[in-house]
Amino acid sequence: MSERRKTASFLLRVWQEPSEWQPPGEWRISVRPLQGGGETLFKSAAELWNYLINEDTPSQTVTLARLPKLKGDEEK
Repeated sequence: MSERRKTASFLLRVWQEPSEWQPPGEWRISVRPLQGGGETLFKSAAELWNYLINEDTPSQTVTLARLPKLKGDEEK
């Protein structure tokens, strides 16, 4: 089997959102493919891993994902 190695490059940002309701806050992850495409947001490393191992990731059209609101951040 002579499959060629596949590569993809991403800009990855990781930060912690402070929260009075869930101290010290929750981690967030942002990924943007360097080949072009939109930013995708994740709330867990598991979500990020599923995105990265998706065989079509480098060529798919990526759109901004909506993050679920934290408890207490619901719109009134």
